[in-house]
Amino acid sequence: MKRLLSAILVLFPMLMFAQEKLPYPCGAATKFEVKTERSLPLPSVPPDKGMVIVVRERTMLFNIGVAIDGKWVGATRKDEPNFFYLFLDPGQYKLCAYGAIGHSNLIPGFLTLNVEPNKTYYVEANYLSDWKKGRATVTVLDPEEGSQLVKRGYLAVWKQQ
Repeated sequence: MKRLLSAILVLFPMLMFAQEKLPYPCGAATKFEVKTERSLPLPSVPPDKGMVIVVRERTMLFNIGVAIDGKWVGATRKDEPNFFYLFLDPGQYKLCAYGAIGHSNLIPGFLTLNVEPNKTYYVEANYLSDWKKGRATVTVLDPEEGSQLVKRGYLAVWKQQ
């Protein structure tokens, strides 16, 4: 009985702080530190790349991270409209939106995006909440709506914690 109790006392802290395994295309469960700064005009889209701009209009409790094909590529801040952008080679990509605060994690949201050269895609990363658990969302926006959100937002500068 003492051995069992000792094993539980030793293993319990390791289990409590083990990283949650997220499904592909997410990266490992993590938290994101996000700062914002005044945005400058967006750069031009290179002719051989597509531009993906991830925006967030609504503000809530969670920073939302976005992974593409298993690698975290950016995050949006929780308390003000903001965005980040990246350039991708043409092709099909699987996106994951995920957020965490304290010990509360969102259910990840997913999107498949077909990127074409010299095109801009506006994607919104956010979350929905019901009485049980919140869910991260990632959706493609109309270009006009997306560009308006970028004009009102700040550039998000992020790092994993």
